[in-house]
Formats: sequence, structure tokens, C-alpha cells
Amino acid sequence: MQLQRFLLILALSVSMLSSARAINIQLDQLHEFKLPNPISLAGKTFGTALAIFGDIAVVAATSEEGEEPGVVYLYANQENWHLINTFSSEQQGDNFAKHIKLVGDMLVVSADKDASHGRDSGAVYIYERLAVSGVSWWQQTAKLTAPDAQAGARFGAGIALVDDILYIGAPRQGQGKVYLYARDINTGQWQVTANIEPEDPQAMRFGADIAQDGQTLIIGAPHTDADNSLLPNMKQVARFQISRNDTFDPGIESGAIFVYKKVADSWQATVRLGSENRETSDNLGEQIAIDGDIIVASVKHKDVLDDLRAGAVYIYQKVNKTWQEDTVLVAPDNNVGATFGNNISVLDQHIFVGANKVQANGFNSGSAYLFARDVVSNAWTSVLQQTNANLQPHDQFGLSVALGAEQMLVASKEAVYIFQNTPVQLAAAVYYPRDNILQLNAVTVANLGIIGLTLQLTQQNDMAALSLLDGYLGADSHAGTAIFTANTGQLSIPELTIHNQEGVSYQLNLQIMEQADPLQFRVQLIKANGI
Repeated sequence: MQLQRFLLILALSVSMLSSARAINIQLDQLHEFKLPNPISLAGKTFGTALAIFGDIAVVAATSEEGEEPGVVYLYANQENWHLINTFSSEQQGDNFAKHIKLVGDMLVVSADKDASHGRDSGAVYIYERLAVSGVSWWQQTAKLTAPDAQAGARFGAGIALVDDILYIGAPRQGQGKVYLYARDINTGQWQVTANIEPEDPQAMRFGADIAQDGQTLIIGAPHTDADNSLLPNMKQVARFQISRNDTFDPGIESGAIFVYKKVADSWQATVRLGSENRETSDNLGEQIAIDGDIIVASVKHKDVLDDLRAGAVYIYQKVNKTWQEDTVLVAPDNNVGATFGNNISVLDQHIFVGANKVQANGFNSGSAYLFARDVVSNAWTSVLQQTNANLQPHDQFGLSVALGAEQMLVASKEAVYIFQNTPVQLAAAVYYPRDNILQLNAVTVANLGIIGLTLQLTQQNDMAALSLLDGYLGADSHAGTAIFTANTGQLSIPELTIHNQEGVSYQLNLQIMEQADPLQFRVQLIKANGI
């Protein structure tokens, strides 16, 4: 599929919002980099949630049902993207890292099935980057639970961090509830300063997602039933040419977004947003974002004409101080079950949308789309459709996405990719002693091309056995015994068998570049055995 690529250079915008960042990406000069995956997945998917801010990227690895312990991996963009920290959960089955938020030097991680105060009562972890004498590190600084915690509340299912205020949703505590936390400047402890509960008796799962920008706070309630009194007749209104006129749909759990305005030091309810195009089980409010005068909401299972569950993204715009339904985005190459809007990321009047089951390169191969708003017409245009040349059926590229000022992150079920303008100068190999992982980032092999491998060291002696965890670019491989000579810093793999068409076995020698954690190597020798 041909990619639509246009030059995009955006000037830095002036904003009083601490969360506001300007995009500076040239879309016709993108370089792709696959993040090193230093884990044996063991039932987890690497990249179920993503975040990026400045020089830090965060990748979550969770299991589909949340039963395996979740993990978050922090990567730093210091010359090269490399792993700097790993954090995991305290409890198995706590849904750790289902949602993550990164702002500045603070990372917020949800664990909405934490059982500290009863099953699925929920918790939120806070990690911060600290520094002393020029040396920085990340560490856990807090674990928060609701002051009125109760089993089943799912505290942490929705999180937002804006202007040093932390918003935490507990969507299953009654109709749902949102807690506002601020840090005490004297003690450094996080304290609840307010909470918000819905005034609308129809609101359900209030707090499933939360976003704030300036004087506007939005809260999703995806199991809210439609207010049918708003419909002028018993016909569904066909909006935006994505639905056909049909018999009346009651809109059960069609969802809603509740908008609040800041007055003095409190938030006051102003309007409830739905859609004239709503249908039963749309779950509007499950994923929401706000950027200035626009609100963005994903409805990933929306029927689009004859494409059932193709997915859509709604945009609401503030006009003359009133929020109104504006337009809808759909995938240019929609198909049944595409789940366009499976994940969204909004920044600087741009919307990055994952559609992990679009048939871009085979069934459920996936794709990601970037939309930009025209400053004159206010129209939204697709400026980039991002895929990967090596996608296979069921890779689900677009499983999660994150849009940064200078990078775009996209996860598939196989890997996490960073797209940026700056070429990454990779160390050929990196050894992570904490996990006993040897990552071959980009090794050029004659007659084969560039390969990347992730190898597990099962022993830490001079003789170490290696086993393959992951490979890409066709590198279906296995490695024999590795020999590490401490006094020379050389790691030798006498037999690295790469199953290409010839099935050639290679000898690979690596030399330490610098004594650091993690160890970085350069390729000293690679040659085919018997040649």
C-alpha cells in the first residue's frame, strides 16, 4: 500500500499549558527504529500501552486478561534509544500498566485490579526521575489508593496528569467517581483535594477516561444510556455519511462525555456530549482527549456503512462557547472489524489513530493514521498512513500509539517501532545483565541484509548458552554456545545459524565498546562458517 507522505513542519506554538507541546516532524524524512525488547514475553504483549515525553519513551507489557504481572520499560533517547529502567507490579492479576501517563519527570501507572482494599479495588503507582550531582535515576515515589476504597471500584481505570494535578477515575464505584490529587509542598505526599461524581442519573462507568486542557475537564462514561428525549423522531439520524438510516436504536450503553468548566477553584458541570449517530454499545467516552477547542473520542467498534465494527473517531468543536459535534474520522481503507480508533493520541491539533485490524498487508496486519487540522478551513486531513514493510497477517500494527513532539510510537503484537527524523546510530549489540539479555540491534550479514536478534543468556559464566527470544527482518535463527572473555571484553558466538534459504551458519565476534550498564558491543567479526 502506498504511503501518503507530506512535508509537515510546524512552528512552536505559545501556550500557558504545561502539557502543551508543538510537533516538529518532517513526515517525508522518517526513520524507523525497532525498540529493543529485552524480555521473554511469557504470556504478555510488549506495547499494550505507550507514552513519550521529551527524551523518555515508556512501553507497557501486559497480558490480555491481566493475569500475568505487568511491566513498564523506560527508554532514554540519549544518542541511542536504550533501556534505562524496568518497573513491575506487586501483585499478579492487578492489571498493572493497562494505562500509563508520562509528563515531564513523572510517570503514572494504573493497576485498577489491585487488591489492597478488596478485590479489584485498584491502585495507582507514581514514578519520578530524580537527580543528584548530575546523576539521574527513576524510582517509585508513591502508591495511591482511594480514601474510601472498596472492592470492585477499579480505582485507576482512568488517569490524567495535568498541571501537577492527578485525576484518577474509579468507574465502578457506584455510577463512577473521579478523585483529584495534589502534592503537599511541605510533606511531598499526595492528598485528595476534591472528587467529582456525576449529577446525571443515567451516567455509568463515569471516570473510565479523563482528560483536561486549560479550563476544561472532560470525563468519559461509556456505559451511559442515550437520552432519547433529544431525538426529534423515531428514526436514527444519519450523520457524516457513515451510517444508513435505520429503525430506532435505543442507544443502550452508547456512552457519553461530561464536560466541566473551572470556576474559581472548583469544576462545574456544563454539558453532556453524545452523538446523534449513537447506537447501542458504542461506548462513547471509553477513550477521550482534549486539545484546546477540540474534543476527540474513539468509538472503535462503530459500524461504518456496511463495514461492521470498522471504528470511527468523533471530533467535537467549541464554537461560540458551545461544544458541538463537528465531524468524524474513519480509515481511508476501512474493512469489517478494522477497529479504527483502537488507540488514539492527540497533540498540537494532530490526531494519531491506531487501527490494528485494518487489512493493510494481510488479515489484521494493522495500520496507523495521522490527521492534521487545517488552520484556515478547520478541516481534518489524513497526512500520513504509517505501516511497516515487514508486516504479516495478525501482527496488529497500531495496537497502541503515542504522538510526541519529535517521534511517533506504534506497537504491534510483535514489536514497538519509533518513527523520527533523526537516524538512530545503533550499537551493534547491547547486553542487559539484569535480564541476561543480548540484543543484536542491526547486524549486516552478506547475502541476507540487516538482522536483529534478541538472545537469552541462561548462564553467567565464561561459557554462556544462548537461546533465541525474538527476531526480525526474516532472521529465523538460533545460536550455539557463547564465549565471553573478561580480560579482552570479547564475546564470541562460534555458531549463529540463520535460517535463510541456504541455512548458513555464521561466526560472530563482538567487542565491548564501553564498560557501562548496559554493556555495548561493536561487531568485530562476522563470517560464514566453512567459507
